[in-house]
Amino acid sequence: MSPKVIAEYSSQGWTPSTRLAKTLHTKVYLVFLDQPWRRVVLGMSIAKQQMRMHFYNHSGCSISPPFDVHSDPAAFVAILAAVMFGSRPCIGFDPTVTVKPVYPLRVS
Repeated sequence: MSPKVIAEYSSQGWTPSTRLAKTLHTKVYLVFLDQPWRRVVLGMSIAKQQMRMHFYNHSGCSISPPFDVHSDPAAFVAILAAVMFGSRPCIGFDPTVTVKPVYPLRVS
């Protein structure tokens, strides 16, 4: 389905060994398999109202410091706006690769 960004939510706290982190890692791995033209895959996690941005490339992952969604709503809205309205290179797509859809052959 060509996801642009992966997001996970949990009411439990975040640690690198939680189900939320492992699920995010697995989904990003599947995005890289399905979309080899990606340079970066962005991930968002919200755990106990603490939001983190996860930046994945083919070498690994970098995670931002957490911030509280309720005490800093402007940052939350800015991140959502960048993800929703950002250009394709801004959210991780490689602009030097052109992908055209493959249509199945028609059998008469």
